[in-house]
Amino acid sequence: MNTDDKNEKMTLKKKKIAVLTSGWSIDYVRAVLKGIESVTKDENVDLYVFVCYKFIDQKNTENFTSYNIVSIIDYKEFDAIVFLSNIIEDQALLKEEAKKIKKLGIPAVSLLAPLDGFDYIDNDDAPGFRNLLQHMKDVHNCTDFAFIGGPENAKESQIRYETFMEFIKENNLKIKEDRLFLNGDYRPAFAENAAAKMLKNKAKKPDVIVCVNDYSALSVITYASHHKINVPEDLKVIGFDNISYARKSDPSISTCDPQHFEIGKTAGLKILSKLNNKSKKITFPSKMILGQSCGCDICSDDQKDSFIEYYYSNDEAENFNSQMRHMEDLFLTNTDSHNLINELGAFFEKRHYFEGSDFAMMLQKDYVKSFLNSSTPYEPVSTIKDNVISVVHIVNNQKIKPCLFDAKEIVPPYFEDEHNSVFYIYPLVAVDALIGYAISKNSDKLLEGKRGYQWIRNLCNHFENFKQKCSYKILSEKYLELSTKDALSGALNRLGYNTFAAKTFDSNKKKNLSSIIIFIDINSMKQINDKFGHLQGDFAIKIVAESVRNVMPKGWLSVRYGGDEFVIIGQGDKTEGQKFCDDFAANLKENSETLKLPYQVTASTGFKCFSPKTKYSLDEAVSTVDEIMYKNKKAFHKTRGD
Repeated sequence: MNTDDKNEKMTLKKKKIAVLTSGWSIDYVRAVLKGIESVTKDENVDLYVFVCYKFIDQKNTENFTSYNIVSIIDYKEFDAIVFLSNIIEDQALLKEEAKKIKKLGIPAVSLLAPLDGFDYIDNDDAPGFRNLLQHMKDVHNCTDFAFIGGPENAKESQIRYETFMEFIKENNLKIKEDRLFLNGDYRPAFAENAAAKMLKNKAKKPDVIVCVNDYSALSVITYASHHKINVPEDLKVIGFDNISYARKSDPSISTCDPQHFEIGKTAGLKILSKLNNKSKKITFPSKMILGQSCGCDICSDDQKDSFIEYYYSNDEAENFNSQMRHMEDLFLTNTDSHNLINELGAFFEKRHYFEGSDFAMMLQKDYVKSFLNSSTPYEPVSTIKDNVISVVHIVNNQKIKPCLFDAKEIVPPYFEDEHNSVFYIYPLVAVDALIGYAISKNSDKLLEGKRGYQWIRNLCNHFENFKQKCSYKILSEKYLELSTKDALSGALNRLGYNTFAAKTFDSNKKKNLSSIIIFIDINSMKQINDKFGHLQGDFAIKIVAESVRNVMPKGWLSVRYGGDEFVIIGQGDKTEGQKFCDDFAANLKENSETLKLPYQVTASTGFKCFSPKTKYSLDEAVSTVDEIMYKNKKAFHKTRGD
């Protein structure tokens, strides 16, 4: 491409194609995306891949909240939509979105499952599978066949079983009941249990075990290997789907290619209007792919570096687990939400191998507010309609400042450039709430295995647990405040004295600071109670407490030590102690006169400064100051003739 062409391409508005998919069938998703990219690479196109996961929640019910990420899609901003309809678990949402798109007249293609009103690209599992079965009979002389199936309600599982049974019938073969294992769940355990039953008696094992997919085939081969049954010498195994693991395993799996790459390529051609085919449906037949597990001596190109791939895969798995552990540590060791947000950015700046060199984590604005301030209420919502905050924002491996922007823009402006890009969008779900989403630009490493699901669940659980931890901390602090505060005066009570005052006294010692302790006793308290009643007595206590607060320096503590006694603890010297007593007396006199009480409120005080080297405990120091106050009190009453 010459310079003029490149400049022209940069000035053209990019086309945007949205792809809605589940994140579970990774080989299928990757193959389709590669197919689409093969026809968009010379076009000015960005792909937006919305990767969703159904999960089972705490109530043991299906949770489809992640699919609500479509709430950020403004379809008018997109040139075309591709639905991987056969693996989208929320079919009700799929139909609703299809209606919106159809109404807007936006081109859309449905893959492997029909969607009303749109072009439909399908595959036919039967041709390649039938050829592979025939290959086992004609080339490898297999007559004793066994079959391990998948879920009864899965279309591909049913078609493969029906093709298998038709093959058995057409070739006049007999199938024993104990050779059929149906209604599986695609999990390794089902295939391993089936293999265990069939291979228990090695003398009566089948010639070949036909598996509904390659994962089941790998499970059977693994079980056989652990029980000293060699594949393909002692037992032949075949699968379906042509996944990457099947090509890299030893032996490599004889399987069928469902042509997902070609399906993705055709979808790309259709939505770019480059396919002169008026048919609403196009079907691709599966292709037989021979490997070693059937008995053929065929080495896969992917198998040549199998050891390196195995080592690399294990290393990546350990790195991912390490990433998850460090992420957990980050949330566990932090107690401040503002600090945590800052450290999250630093964490991902250092560790973003799986997230990619351009990565962002968007959280709903209201969720961030409640996260930063646990006392701010947050009403969980299942859609994203307004602004989001990029609490983590990595561009070209460097952290940049978080920003606020409209969720309808989907990706931050810093992510956009003149090159074709693929944006992988992962919904962030906390129980039934859609708290935000994450974006990886041009990196599909989170798609590998179950990484995306684990990454989302771990991160969101950490956020929620941290919020709960902060809430518990606030509640604990409020409880401590209530339990250590005297309700009448607002000063600390004796529990507060034991909890905080001793710590302050000891802390001053450790900091090599002198401590001031002041003892206050209200004068003539009995006469006030006897003559004017206990309500007025309580009022006198409140007045004294208020005067203490009015003149007490910041950082000092006041304690209601007894019924009409207060202890003040702070840091300072004799001058500050005397100043407090003078200011307190003046403020108390002013308050009494302002209120025009029928009695005068006065108090006797005493104070002493204790050096940091004192051997006194707090109780001993308070007792010493109490004696000083008592001498002053006697002198006060003597001058009044009491």
